Amino acid sequence: MKMMSEVQNPSHGSNTDQTRIPVRVQSVFHPWPPFRISILGWLGLFAVCWMVALLTHAEGLYLAMHNDYSVWIRVARDWQSGLTLYEDAPDNKLPPLFLFIRLIDGARPEVSLYLAESFLAALGGLALFAALRRSAPRSALPAALLLIAWTGTSGTFYGAQITEAISVWLDVLALCLFFYSVRRGQSLPALLAGALFFLMVSFRVPAVLHALAYVPLLVVCFRDRGAAKTARIVGAFAGGIVLALLLLLVHVRLAGYWEPFVGNLVRNYRYGALHRMPLGESLRNCLATTTGILRRNPGFLILMTISLILLLPKRLFQNVGQTFLSAGFRQARKPAPQGNETVSKAWGTLRHERLWLWISLLWLAGAVAGAFPGGRHFPHYYHVIWPPVAILSVLWISSWGRSSIEHRGLKMENRTTTNHTNDTNGFFFIRVIRVIRGCSISHHLSLITHHCFFAAA
Repeated sequence: MKMMSEVQNPSHGSNTDQTRIPVRVQSVFHPWPPFRISILGWLGLFAVCWMVALLTHAEGLYLAMHNDYSVWIRVARDWQSGLTLYEDAPDNKLPPLFLFIRLIDGARPEVSLYLAESFLAALGGLALFAALRRSAPRSALPAALLLIAWTGTSGTFYGAQITEAISVWLDVLALCLFFYSVRRGQSLPALLAGALFFLMVSFRVPAVLHALAYVPLLVVCFRDRGAAKTARIVGAFAGGIVLALLLLLVHVRLAGYWEPFVGNLVRNYRYGALHRMPLGESLRNCLATTTGILRRNPGFLILMTISLILLLPKRLFQNVGQTFLSAGFRQARKPAPQGNETVSKAWGTLRHERLWLWISLLWLAGAVAGAFPGGRHFPHYYHVIWPPVAILSVLWISSWGRSSIEHRGLKMENRTTTNHTNDTNGFFFIRVIRVIRGCSISHHLSLITHHCFFAAA
């Protein structure tokens, strides 16, 4: 009870600062703790995710190899046979794609691609489950399974014969590792996240815009861990990107195709320039493609709307109203918050499900914006939208379940406060009784002493 009183009211007692209890970062920990999972449990979850991926990602086994992937296989095999990449074996993709194809290539390329992509899907789904189970636990498993299933059955998959089919899982792994780095305050996961982020961008260059999804995590890290720890995590992430870039440049120099590589970078820049197509026509193409995707997948729009209704209005519109009211003279006289207090007030909704809400919204915005370079809005360019869409579609499950938990927690807190008040009042009553008894005993002792004195006289 003494410890509880010190936590609830630090003003009681003089040694409260010396006995302060360390508190973990509450922005990424849900009040409903998840069950502990053993190593066998994690292996079982990975097996379930891989089974779902094998069942839903088999479209490429029944498609003819006449897409761009057949050209990439030819270029990768010519490069492996001794020809010079981008000169004797021309293509506009970056070397990591051809290295990946050489790594997984087999006698039946459609089977090797199917197994490799489904393995990455299972790994990405498991990483998403591990990230969500700490902050939105009831949405963790539905989000992972829904993402794996829908990336293989949506109309943007094309049998995994597109670069987006691989880069989407590298994107998920990089973001989940960075989330783990922020949650634990460690730099090594951020280093790995940076390397995976660079690898994802090397598969699809416009995916660099997905870095918008990291902004809420940076804000949370700065608010809960301070500027020094945030700088170390960001430095580790940037270090992973630089390290992967240096390894690529060293490989290009040692392999002897530096000049063709630079010429390929120039061609890619010209190909992805925004001025290739007028903005109005590009917007019309974007609207036509997204309309077709929504007509094919109407359920996601409904589920996302439910999550937005449950998670956005309470704080967002309240903050908007306070922003309009802050123009008055009475609000202007209040001292402006400084430092972390400013960040806390501006990003006060970044807790638990709302943290993933803002991550998903910015992630989705970056994924849609990544389809604009070049102006050609093919459906497979939008394959990278499914991770944020899957998260937004199931966040309402955890938010809905959390409302009852918060209600029970509030009742328990009120009960604890009442018990503490009753105990304090009881202790005060006992102390008053002891004082009264002490006064009466001292009065009786004084009378006895007075009578004994007169008897002796």
